[in-house]
Amino acid sequence: MNKATNRDNFVSAIEIPGYKIVRTLGVGGQATVYLAIQQGFDREVALKVMSPALAADPTFGERFVREAKIVAKLSHKSIVTVYDVGESGNFYYLAMEYLPGGDLKKRISDGMKARECLAIISKIANALHFAHEKGYIHRDVKSENILFDRDNEPLLTDFGIAKASNSSTQMTQTGKLIGTPEYMSPEQCRGKTVDGRSDLYSLGIILFEMLTKGVPFSGEDSVAVCIKHVTKPIPELPARLKHFQWLLELLLAKEPAKRVQTGVELVKVISDFKDTGKRTEVPKAEAPPIKKSRAKKQSIQKTVATNKLDEHDDFDDLHSERRFHVQEKEPKNKVPLFVSIILLTLLGIGGFFTKDRWLPATMAWFDENISGNAASEKSTSTAEQKSDKTVSTDSGGPNSATQTDSGSENLSANKNGGQSVSGSESNGVKRTANVEELLQEADTLVQFLPQKLDDIKQALKLLATVNTLQPENKNAQLIYQNIISVSLSEATTLAENNNFEQAGEWIALVEYEQPQHTLLDATKQNIARLKVDFESKVKEREQSQIKIDELISQGNLALKEERLSSPQDNNAIYYFQQVLKLEPQNQNAKEGLEQVTDTYANLVEAAISENTYSRARTLLARFSSLSDDEAKKVSLRQKITQGEKAYNIARKERQRLAAIAEKKKQAESERQARLSDPLVQMRLQGSLDAAKALEQQNLLVEPEENNALAKYRLALEMDDRNEEAKNGVVRIEQAVLSGLTNSIAASNKSEAFKWLNKLKLFDANHPQYASFNRAVEDIIEITPQTEEKLPTDSENNNTTLDINEAELSVDSSEPINSTEGESNSASTEAADELLPQESKTADETAVKAELPPETKPLSEVGSNSGDELNTEESSADQNPPPVEQQSEQKNEDKDKDDPPSAS
Repeated sequence: MNKATNRDNFVSAIEIPGYKIVRTLGVGGQATVYLAIQQGFDREVALKVMSPALAADPTFGERFVREAKIVAKLSHKSIVTVYDVGESGNFYYLAMEYLPGGDLKKRISDGMKARECLAIISKIANALHFAHEKGYIHRDVKSENILFDRDNEPLLTDFGIAKASNSSTQMTQTGKLIGTPEYMSPEQCRGKTVDGRSDLYSLGIILFEMLTKGVPFSGEDSVAVCIKHVTKPIPELPARLKHFQWLLELLLAKEPAKRVQTGVELVKVISDFKDTGKRTEVPKAEAPPIKKSRAKKQSIQKTVATNKLDEHDDFDDLHSERRFHVQEKEPKNKVPLFVSIILLTLLGIGGFFTKDRWLPATMAWFDENISGNAASEKSTSTAEQKSDKTVSTDSGGPNSATQTDSGSENLSANKNGGQSVSGSESNGVKRTANVEELLQEADTLVQFLPQKLDDIKQALKLLATVNTLQPENKNAQLIYQNIISVSLSEATTLAENNNFEQAGEWIALVEYEQPQHTLLDATKQNIARLKVDFESKVKEREQSQIKIDELISQGNLALKEERLSSPQDNNAIYYFQQVLKLEPQNQNAKEGLEQVTDTYANLVEAAISENTYSRARTLLARFSSLSDDEAKKVSLRQKITQGEKAYNIARKERQRLAAIAEKKKQAESERQARLSDPLVQMRLQGSLDAAKALEQQNLLVEPEENNALAKYRLALEMDDRNEEAKNGVVRIEQAVLSGLTNSIAASNKSEAFKWLNKLKLFDANHPQYASFNRAVEDIIEITPQTEEKLPTDSENNNTTLDINEAELSVDSSEPINSTEGESNSASTEAADELLPQESKTADETAVKAELPPETKPLSEVGSNSGDELNTEESSADQNPPPVEQQSEQKNEDKDKDDPPSAS
């Protein structure tokens, strides 16, 4: 609340001519940024105003204006545009382009796609290359300094603006480490002069941050972070991002010479990678010299070797900037020199207090390898005594010491006990060669990964020897400081991995070498805290393990007793899940839940087989909540759906069959009740008898209402299960089909038509009617060669009468009820009406005259019943013998059936 109020008051107190301040955009240690309206152009701008406290120092004010003018000269699409810079009252201000799209750090926290990351890196690399070509180095490239405009295009900001000295680690001052520690290059961390490759290193840090949402190196303070930048390898990316590892290694190489050299090279590398998906090898070369700027004259210099050691010392190339670089002229600030003097003084003091440990062995080695007089104990003893009295604290090397003239004389002696000046020069050359070898060996031991304590101790011994030979060797000093930093870092890393015993050994090494090291106490406290935390966690883990074992046991018991999900807080799922809360990776709990899952799957299958589909769905829901096997879930769901569908179909079919059975049962009950009626029984029997009689007379389907088929069907109406009536209907159908088939086979078309008509009378929708109809239509009758005797009208009439009489004849042995008699009489009358009136008498007379005497009735001699004559007799002239035989046979049958009185 107070900060907001103060800020608002501060805004109201600021008045910059030509600008109207709208609101505050951000507050930093050096300046505050406001959204303002540039009144002359009526446009929105970001107005950066330097803190009044800093403005009181002319150095800050001059630097603010100078750097702002430099940025104003950098006109590039990916560099923020500066509109104006100036001083008003006690305020220095800088008006620049307003970028409302936010900064890259916010977008990183929201997550970014890899292709978007590469596009941003390419655009910022182009911007940096443009600035480097103009002779300027950003020195503070970080995600917070990359903003986005309204079109989501990234722009580089805060270009060349120094940070205030009274702020956090992000605030820097001329002469101090320039930049933010998390984004600083190794050469920045070591306070060396930097070039454009340092900015590209920072860009690599941003790429790592965009891919992983975190920077590769972090720590409790700036020193810890810088140590990691210098000593620690590049972290490995996750497996899904492994294909970007080579690009990070190209940008984050510890040595500038091994990085990509320019922004243009980086853009090409990324472009090729996006097109081909493969890494691109970039030839390593020295960075091109930066162009001179009119705003700041820069001297281009190259370090030249001054002696043979420097010419061939590869280690010096690794740890110093022996290359073209920009050296900024900043005479006003001598802080780096002051810090270096203090650091070297501390190192000298450390060497003084530890000389007893390293000097004797060093001098013995020196005498053996340089002087060549291993047997001269006196010379060695003299060197030790002299050196103890003449140790200097200003050498700056590890355990450094300067020997007296007497000691030097002993050190320069050779095997022969003394040499001329030329001999001393020869020993100096040997000494230089040995120093080079010792440094290379020591540096190699330090670079081994993983670090081993024995290697570090051996490297320290080698450095002690070098320090004796060349007390002010800078490379030895750098290696020594690197060893101390590596030791502290290794101790912290081991402690973080709960290896406190080895961590203590590394701490002991630092205590032995530099007990007054500024980071030693902090590191020891950190390790102690880590140890306490670890021991506390171990104790908690032990107690937790006891609880876990108990829960596993209860879970297994519940699983055995099939208490899978109930009762509440006393089931297998509950116990196993409680274990996973305490130990998420507990294998026994995971296996227990898998067994529960398998049990639920089996229960679902069992419920399906028992047709209890509601229970199956409930069990499937529990299975789904535990299992990640989507295929199994789908399979069980389909089985439930299909099983329930089949079950419902079967149930409906059973219900239908049950209804039919019930209907049959009811019909049978009604039938039995109906048949128990004597009148119905008598009518039924009468219908069956009449049907059999008509069937014997070959009156199968005609005449209408008085044929065998009609009688059988009448019987079935009274008793639909009467087997005798059913069989009679079947016989009639077979007789009609047989007659129709025979007449077709005989090519008797007229006869076939008659049988076809009978089939239609039997069943108008008979399934075979259509096929028989076509067969009859296709019959071609063959005309006989002999002259055919056409029947006379009287013969035709006689045939008709014979048919009528045959239909009217009744077996005397069968009783005829009144209904049938009336029916027969009606049929006879109907048949009479079919014949012409004038021919009835003559026809009857002719028929009677032709019948045999024994078939005539008693009242009329020569009469013939003609009950078996059929229409085939009308063509008797074609086949006379068969007709006569049939007539005689039928008459004989008739005589047998007639009672004696009738004959």
